[in-house]
This record gives sequence, structure tokens and C-alpha cells, in this order.
Amino acid sequence: MIPMTETSQYVRFPAIRCWIKHILDANYNEIENVFHSIFGKIKRVRFLATIRDKYEFPSFDSETSSNLNLDLDDGTGLIRSSKWKVGPEEIGRYEIGNLAYFIGVLQSREGITSLRIEIIKIISDPNDILLHDAIIIKKIRSGEVVEIPKKTQKFNEIGDEFGEYNDTSIISPEISQQELDDNKTEDSIKEMIFSIIKENSHNGKDTHLKELKIKMQITENKLIRYIRDLEQASKIYMSDENVYQSYD
Repeated sequence: MIPMTETSQYVRFPAIRCWIKHILDANYNEIENVFHSIFGKIKRVRFLATIRDKYEFPSFDSETSSNLNLDLDDGTGLIRSSKWKVGPEEIGRYEIGNLAYFIGVLQSREGITSLRIEIIKIISDPNDILLHDAIIIKKIRSGEVVEIPKKTQKFNEIGDEFGEYNDTSIISPEISQQELDDNKTEDSIKEMIFSIIKENSHNGKDTHLKELKIKMQITENKLIRYIRDLEQASKIYMSDENVYQSYD
């Protein structure tokens, strides 16, 4: 009998059928490297969505293929996805407006959830949409859901206890509460972020996340949340990892 090693103990997560909303609402657990959703722990997902935007950029380690970013929208949310080393014929099959099934692995980097695509299957039968939604609705109505646990972080570096995560602990509670209560403040911050990205884009320059963090002087979690809002409003898009451009 071959002994069980760490490599052979690898378990492939099942692809959980869901809506994008369920992915965005899930809490990422850095220790387990999984997302806690209403459907329990998820790592691989399967959903049906429309390709809202498509970005192709060179693969640095391949001359015959490219990397592909797709913005996916299923009506409940918008998520950025990527597929690496895609050949030109395959890239040509995926067009803006296409409806497709997507299967892939969820990733979290600097607070942003994205999808690393494994499989794309273009569909044309509207009954697929009805079936997909019906299965999800049935799961929810039948009670096949759980409460999403609160985000946690290590209580200390060597202990096993965990403390409740509190994002406002890294800034003044008074400032945090003021920003949350004052929508005008949030709108003005978003407008400033958009103006920086727009000006750089008009000048042929990229806008990096680090640049925005230095100029805006706000926490990275808040900055990423504002950037996501601008992406969902179709004002900006990610042209490369943590690099942004404006549509205007």
C-alpha cells in the first residue's frame, strides 16, 4: 500500500452552484483558504453569467497564448475573472454579451474576490437560465443554507484562539462612523478616486492601487470597496493586477 502523503491528501472542492451575489457576500477565511457562504464552505463555484467586458493581455511566459480577464454579470452581482494562457481561437469564442456557464476557483487578494476560470461553456438555450435559477431557489427554500460566520483573524501569532475582526480598529472610530453615516463623504471620495484614474488614463498612464492609497490616505479595505463600486458603475476597469483605467 502506498503511504498517504500531504500531496495525495489533496481534496478537490466540488463546484457549488450559486449566484455571484452569494460569492460577494461570502467571508474569506485566510487560515482555511476558503469562503464561508450561505451554502457552507466554498472554494470552487459554478454559475451562469453574461460577459460584460473582456480584456486580453500578453502572457509573459508564452508567445502563442494570452491571458484573459472577463467581467461577469449575472444580475445579482459583478465579479472579475481570469483565464491564463488562452489560445487565439479560444479567445475569439468569448465575446461581450455571451451567456455562459463558468466553473472556477475563488481567490481573494487584498480584499478583492475574483475567479480563476477552469471551464467556460457558452450557452444559447434560455431554459438553462431557468433551470440554474430554479435549482438555487430550491436549495434556499428547502433550508439547505447556513449562517455566514463573522470574519476572524489570529488572536496572536502562536495561539489557537481567534478574535473577532474589526475593520475600524485600524482607523479612528469617530472618523469611521462619520464616513459610514455621511453618504456625501463617500461619494466625494469615489469621485476623487475616479478623477485620478480618469486623468491618468487621458495621459496614457496606468493608475496603481499603491498610488491611490498614497494620494487618498484611506485604509486599503475602504479604497478597494470604493474601487469595486466604481467598477460596478462601469466607470473604471482593472487592466492588469491592481492597475486601473477609466472608460471615459
